[in-house]
Amino acid sequence: MGMLRPDGPHGDEAGVLATLRSWSRARRLRLVALALVALAAYVAAFHLREDFAVYPGERFFALAGAYASMALVGAWHALRPLWLPPLPRWLLGATFAAALLVPLVAAFLPELPTVTSYASYASCASCKPSPRQHAAWTFLCWAVGGAAGLAVLLVTRALDRGEHRQRDHAFFAALAASMAGLLALHIECPLNLPRHLLLAHATLPAVFLLVARVLWRPAPQ
Repeated sequence: MGMLRPDGPHGDEAGVLATLRSWSRARRLRLVALALVALAAYVAAFHLREDFAVYPGERFFALAGAYASMALVGAWHALRPLWLPPLPRWLLGATFAAALLVPLVAAFLPELPTVTSYASYASCASCKPSPRQHAAWTFLCWAVGGAAGLAVLLVTRALDRGEHRQRDHAFFAALAASMAGLLALHIECPLNLPRHLLLAHATLPAVFLLVARVLWRPAPQ
C-alpha cells in the first residue's frame, strides 16, 4: 500500500482554515504570494522610501524581485507535505546560502547617495552618522522588517498542516519571513549607506533563523 496523501481536512478541523489547508501546495503558495503583494503595496502606498524618485529603477526592482522570489522559495519548502521524501542536504544548504547572500550583495553594491541630507535621521545635517545612530537605525529596521516578516510568517503558519513541527520546514518559514521583511525594508528605507545595509538589513535573515532555532520544538513522538 502506498503512503497516503493527506489532501483533505483532517481530524476535527473545520472551517475556512481547514479548507485552505486542504488545498494543494501550489494553491496555498499563491495565497502567500498574495500576502507578499499586499504587504509590498501597503508599504509602497504609505511608507515609500523618500528617494524612490531618484533611486535607479532597474536596481530597485531587481532587488525587490530577488527578495520576493526568495520569500516564495522559502514558503514553498515550508509548505512541503510531510509525506514527501526529505530534501537533499546540499539543496537545503544552497537555498539558505543564497538567502543570506542576497542582502549581503545588496549591501556591497556601489553606494547610492540618494539622501542628500541626514537631518531627518541624524543629529545634524552635515555630520557623519555616529555608531549610536547606526545602532538606532538598526533597531528601527529590525522592528519594521520583523513586523513585516511576522505578518507573512503568520500566513504561512496558518496554511501549513503541521509542517512547522519539522525543523527544516520551520527554518524555511523563518527564511520566507525574513525575505518578506527585507522586501518591506527595501521599499521603505532610504538609507543606502553600506554600513547600514550590512548591519540593519543583511542581518535580518540570521535574526529570524536564530529565533526559529531558539523557539522551535520537535514534533511529539
